[in-house]
Amino acid sequence: MRAVGIAVFLGLLAGAWSQVASPVLRPDCDSPEVEEAALAAQDYMNSQLTHGYKYALNQIDEVKTIPRPDGGENYVVEMDLLETKCHVLDPMPVANCTVRPRQETKVEADCDVVLSKVGGVLSVVAYKCKSEPGMCPQKSKITV
Repeated sequence: MRAVGIAVFLGLLAGAWSQVASPVLRPDCDSPEVEEAALAAQDYMNSQLTHGYKYALNQIDEVKTIPRPDGGENYVVEMDLLETKCHVLDPMPVANCTVRPRQETKVEADCDVVLSKVGGVLSVVAYKCKSEPGMCPQKSKITV
């Protein structure tokens, strides 16, 4: 089952990269548009959690944008998230949550996310996160 999920994710990435022979752009990781996309991905992934603690954006490692034929664009973002002290059922916004310190077995997640931006609206198409073995009680998740 995991292999099927990975194959679907890679297929989405390949499809995003091959659209109409569009050029792949590499904007600055700290540009406002890229940060907006990363925060949208963070919020989406936190909304999908059913147990454990919320994750906060730590850093954006790499980003690619691919123009779409409809005038929108796709973002392929590699980012790191850190576990917070806020439980997923806590209504507090993740921006107000404290990141769990290392001595409390902090979980770090490396995530690859594909987002679509059409008409100024960002939406997550797929994501895959992994963390160090034995550190995270949740399995990697691929959503399509």
